[in-house]
Amino acid sequence: MEGVPTIHRHSVPTSAVFDSPAVVGTPDKINIADLKHNTAIVAVTAFGIAERAAPIGPRQSRAEIDPC
Repeated sequence: MEGVPTIHRHSVPTSAVFDSPAVVGTPDKINIADLKHNTAIVAVTAFGIAERAAPIGPRQSRAEIDPC
């Protein structure tokens, strides 16, 4: 809410179909190759944001953030 960039996880449905959302989170359902790939993307992105000399975007005021 204060204009600080964050990294947010976006879930993309896989080709597998599960009966319950709880089943998706079990360790035996994790695709290790995808996990490694996505971890590398987040790490490089976070490092790039942290090492930037200039802000990644303009700082927003409370009025620009608050929809009310």
